[in-house]
Amino acid sequence: MEIGVVHDDCLVFSGNGNEFTVDIKPVKNRVGSFYEEATTSAHILYEKSNNDLHLMFGGGNDGEYMVNVFREAEIPFKVAIISYGKDFKYNKHDTRYALNWCNKYNYDPVVIDIDLEDLIRSGKLYDNAEESKCCSYQMCSLMEGLIKVDGTLVMASEPQLIKTEEGTWCWEEMERINSYSNWFESRKIPGTSDFGSYTGEQVLAFLEEPIIKKLVNNEFSHRSSIPIKRTLYNQNSWTQDKRSKYTGWELFERTDLFTELNVLANMRYFTERYNGSFYLDYDETVKRLRGVA
Repeated sequence: MEIGVVHDDCLVFSGNGNEFTVDIKPVKNRVGSFYEEATTSAHILYEKSNNDLHLMFGGGNDGEYMVNVFREAEIPFKVAIISYGKDFKYNKHDTRYALNWCNKYNYDPVVIDIDLEDLIRSGKLYDNAEESKCCSYQMCSLMEGLIKVDGTLVMASEPQLIKTEEGTWCWEEMERINSYSNWFESRKIPGTSDFGSYTGEQVLAFLEEPIIKKLVNNEFSHRSSIPIKRTLYNQNSWTQDKRSKYTGWELFERTDLFTELNVLANMRYFTERYNGSFYLDYDETVKRLRGVA
């Protein structure tokens, strides 16, 4: 069976820059909790896969939630981790969480080495940016790693809410995040780049979680759903440590080589074209997913 980046075309992305938009399809099934819907998606991906499942885990909280969902569902999978430089030269500070998790649960990770200097000097970084319509050099380097994995790939990315300056809560989709989907489709990579939004039921379950409803009722001081994600993830049988979000490039960005290679200036072309955002009022998003006119 063919695996689409999203299941049953529940979300359809189109346009670039100011024209970037998302068409939302109503859900087809009864919606359970966010964890229940994540587990359902994990089983769908496993059943559709014709080869080994590889879960991309860089050490972030979203990735840890994903691997724990698959682990608790007793679905066989392999963990794949990107190494920037030999032995995680540039990204050991964030991947240590992934490596520690693998050690704890007895997974032998597949490590994919990426030479950042060669990727930039060869022009592949910018070729990836154009092919995927991506404005983030950090993401374009990870894309290079994805094509080195043999199997069905699953990446972690979760729905997100943001509070506007007017005080309205909106569901947010960023074009740069969707560029992973473009890469999957362009390179015909089986799997999904957006596990947390793989089904419309997952998105709706996230929006209707009690802690998310408290957020949009302004019972917290946060202006986005990011600070409470870990609390949502920890509502299950495991505990995820609090840590900062890293891209893996932080150390490389502080080197003279990064400045010499002029990455920021070279990426400006893509930033001007592929940096769109889509926002939809929280209540309207729920209505569309519910199929309410």
